[in-house]
Amino acid sequence: MRSKKQLWVAMAWVIVTVMAQAQSAADEINQNLETQNYRAALALLQEQDSSLSNWYKTAFCQQKLGNWAQAKHWYERILIRDSLHLSARVNLGNLYFQEANWPKAIRYYRELIHLDSTNFSYFKSCG
Repeated sequence: MRSKKQLWVAMAWVIVTVMAQAQSAADEINQNLETQNYRAALALLQEQDSSLSNWYKTAFCQQKLGNWAQAKHWYERILIRDSLHLSARVNLGNLYFQEANWPKAIRYYRELIHLDSTNFSYFKSCG
């Protein structure tokens, strides 16, 4: 009986420790993003789970580091998983605009207008 209780206590301690480490890593990633240390944030993100939030942060870091192909790859993966992710769609449109790929940029801006016709910045981007 006592060994079961000790086992439960040990398991609880492990769970709490792992959760604290995960939160610490998330805080460190966010701090690196705030200080524009994108390389450090990207290195930490590679060790994290595959959540949409982490994918978005990875894409954002790649974009800021000038790795546009990688940024587009991650934004597109986000849209496969969540077709309504507006920020990924905005950034894809902006990246294609910066590359002077007008048809793709306009496509993403039009999709944004279709998803949210109340946001006039999407109309401005498309026009």
